[in-house]
Amino acid sequence: MKIHVNLYANLKQYSPVGAGSFTLNMASGSTLKNLIDTLNIAPKVKMVILVNGRRADVETHLSPEDKITLYPPIEGG
Repeated sequence: MKIHVNLYANLKQYSPVGAGSFTLNMASGSTLKNLIDTLNIAPKVKMVILVNGRRADVETHLSPEDKITLYPPIEGG
């Protein structure tokens, strides 16, 4: 199944195509954890995960044409 991925800031370094936005083929039944593993993002990397604009966790199952957004947590004061 095809999903659309957007990586921001320091997470762009994990892009398999060298760009922050790309389409990726994943096996049916894949979760966000499978996507993170596919992108070789280490478990210690902190990030906010959105699926179709809604917050999600790594156990969320993906559906065809999902739009996944990964970005670092925003900090400030």
